[in-house]
Amino acid sequence: MQTAPNPSAPRPQAPPLPAPRPKILHQSLRANRANRFIYLNNAKVGCSTVKASLWAAITGSPPAKIGNVHVLEGSPFDNDIRKLDWAADAFIFTFVRNPHARLVSAYLNKVLPPRDRVWPEFATRHGLDPDRPIGFDAFVEFISGIPPEAHDPHWRPQHINTLHPFVTPNFVGDLDRMDTLLPDLLARLLPGRIAGSVARRQHGTGAGDSYRSHLTDPGTVARMQRLYAGDFELFGYDPDPARDPAPLAETRLRPHRHPRLARLARQRRQRKDAAPG
Repeated sequence: MQTAPNPSAPRPQAPPLPAPRPKILHQSLRANRANRFIYLNNAKVGCSTVKASLWAAITGSPPAKIGNVHVLEGSPFDNDIRKLDWAADAFIFTFVRNPHARLVSAYLNKVLPPRDRVWPEFATRHGLDPDRPIGFDAFVEFISGIPPEAHDPHWRPQHINTLHPFVTPNFVGDLDRMDTLLPDLLARLLPGRIAGSVARRQHGTGAGDSYRSHLTDPGTVARMQRLYAGDFELFGYDPDPARDPAPLAETRLRPHRHPRLARLARQRRQRKDAAPG
């Protein structure tokens, strides 16, 4: 005879979500306590424009006077998780992009010359000669054999950059709509400042218009679909590059809190305080 369930019995608790790796937290968090917001830095998705616009609005500095927005020293941002015990009530936001276009943009900007140190450092770390030319198909095959969390943030899956599922942003915007969405965000986060002024930084590669010309090999497309399956599912992009891409539909504000992130901040600070001097 089967026993009826006891409605007053405590429900089993879901296991706690694992915290993102410290390096990923360091690369993703751009917090400003005074204005109670946290931007989740998502590389190759207009992150330079977002940070420059926030910086200009917070400090009143003309965009032309702002230096390297990726350097934290002297900036209005912090990425030390131990200082984010206020994060439960923060407004957390980010922008995302069609994964096909983003990877092609990363390849054109970071792998092909002229380039910065991103590709040479990554290739050397994973046993590849950085001075040997690599085509797009070979690049995709190469990175597909590396665990996603070990990727450079410029082509790391976006759901990892944006700390999913540990953090659920209050707002996720699509890069293709940044020109209209970002001014509205600035006005919300920084009312009365120079909100509405977007300090656009030019790192564009034109991949948004031409990326499909790189996706002619079925094996390459299949690898990209597997590598970015979590992004396609979470953000609603079409994994088939042959179809016309639609920008992310949902851009509503969600007013939930972030106690998990604040709890992690307290735990990390307590761990540091308890460490032997």
